[in-house]
Amino acid sequence: MAVAERAKSFTTSFGDNIDIIPGYQKMFWPQIRSFQLLADGLKREDIDLVLGTGAEIKPTEREMFCSFRSYAIRWYRVYMMLEMFLQAGIDKPFDTCLDIGTGQGVQPRMLRAMGMVKHAAGIDLYDRATMFNEKSMAKAYKKLKWWKHIDKIQSYVERGGLSFIPADIRQAFLRHFENPRKLGGRYSGLMPHMDYYDLKIKHPYKLDKLYVQDFYDLDEQFDLVTSYTALEHFELERAIPKIADSLKPGGVAYLWIPYWWCPFNTTYLVGDMPWMAQRLTRDDFVRYVKEFHPQDAENITYVYDYFDPSHPTMNTYIDLAEKSGLSLLGSRRAMLPGEMNSQQLLTTVGHTHFSNVNLQEILSQIHRFRPDVQLEDLYTQSIMLLLQKTPRKEELNQQSMDAMHDKHLAKYRPKGAFMKKVRQKVLDFYVG
Repeated sequence: MAVAERAKSFTTSFGDNIDIIPGYQKMFWPQIRSFQLLADGLKREDIDLVLGTGAEIKPTEREMFCSFRSYAIRWYRVYMMLEMFLQAGIDKPFDTCLDIGTGQGVQPRMLRAMGMVKHAAGIDLYDRATMFNEKSMAKAYKKLKWWKHIDKIQSYVERGGLSFIPADIRQAFLRHFENPRKLGGRYSGLMPHMDYYDLKIKHPYKLDKLYVQDFYDLDEQFDLVTSYTALEHFELERAIPKIADSLKPGGVAYLWIPYWWCPFNTTYLVGDMPWMAQRLTRDDFVRYVKEFHPQDAENITYVYDYFDPSHPTMNTYIDLAEKSGLSLLGSRRAMLPGEMNSQQLLTTVGHTHFSNVNLQEILSQIHRFRPDVQLEDLYTQSIMLLLQKTPRKEELNQQSMDAMHDKHLAKYRPKGAFMKKVRQKVLDFYVG
């Protein structure tokens, strides 16, 4: 994606002139490289991830290992999920679990090893999990436990401790050793507590079953369905109802979804001005690409279409989940509070430090075709949703309310006649 040199602005189909910022793309060279790798990979694999279809791909014949950095980020994702479980009062293990877009199957293996699920399964369009080295996860876990002690020392140094050591050595200690807990915080903007290190591995890492097929063709139900940074590649109108169908009654879905409306997302697209892909309609974006980057137009458009074309907001997900019979147990927006992210790229907060970046102006241009987008959407890096499949057969009346009170206020079932009377008195006092 070469930087545009000639034109100084781009005119949208609505008549808005968007000024080019010279050198803006050069500040995002890691994103541009990731974009090129993504475009090459998608074309090589001939996969339409949004539609969930693609050419048949042979399983990898090369053994795959889990690096410590990769393990720490996935541990972080599981930690954030379990934190939402705790807030929702979910404290019992699930019998069965399905991870959508599982890749190497790291997260479902972790959940099984932690004892959160008894049977872990994953589904993907092609097999990257069979040749995965599970021993490398055990090795990374041991290293993670040691990091709790190093983290405490680093936190002490950050607060001004060990001041007798030269400042440059202290800074080298903080920067050279990448803190896994803080890596997760920089990754999404939600900094975990020190209990991040306290999660325990109780069982061997194991993926009980891998489905190498289209998710929409799967005809089974599970107690827990998860998706970590994969659902943005599915058409929302099909994916959410399918997730609901894949859950048993009372089953839970946890979805971690990268967001379209932040300045850079999992497409790695960077224009010649902030939020270029987000503030243009698709037709305008294609016209902009052909005008400013004709040599890369095909690849850019290909990657642009790699994301769910409806570019949903959090409310879109929640509304469709409700229509599909899924109740919202919890939601979170992950926003990066600093000026730079973990790759040293400008965040939304970082952009606001400059006089030629006006979020209200950007939002008004987006409102030309997407009036539902709000200012907080431009700050949101990803969202987390906790949903439950709830039966909706009974009408709300006195009998159904009594049954619900009896279920939630009287889980203790005494056997003796005396204690049964005591129980009834307590129920009468609370329920009336």
